[in-house]
Amino acid sequence: GPVPEVCDILRRRRFRIARTTRVPVDLYLLGLPGAKSGKIREVVSYPLAIGQCREFLRTHPKVKTVRAENTALAAKEVVASGRLDRAAIASRMCAGLYGLDILAGPIQDAASNTTRFVCIEPVQSPTDEV
Repeated sequence: GPVPEVCDILRRRRFRIARTTRVPVDLYLLGLPGAKSGKIREVVSYPLAIGQCREFLRTHPKVKTVRAENTALAAKEVVASGRLDRAAIASRMCAGLYGLDILAGPIQDAASNTTRFVCIEPVQSPTDEV
């Protein structure tokens, strides 16, 4: 679904969507090397990513979820914490970028999970608006 903050910005400014593309997204449970999925007590991620992994999280009722600004920052926070009981929900790319292990995944509810990217451009005149 749409990211509310982005939609708000687009409504307040005079932009139009010039083109769009969808990119498949798989989400994983990422932890420090040596972490075990059964020992995770806290999962940090972007709220939309947490929402996309409800079924996985439902099977881990003792795991606390913590919000992050985005999935990459969630992965970075896991590294900075140094905790083996803390994990992030993020992409495989984040695992490689931050040296994290994939503890489980893909864990998103929908196998066809995608992120829609839009290219916007300023509206030149009122008749240009979409």
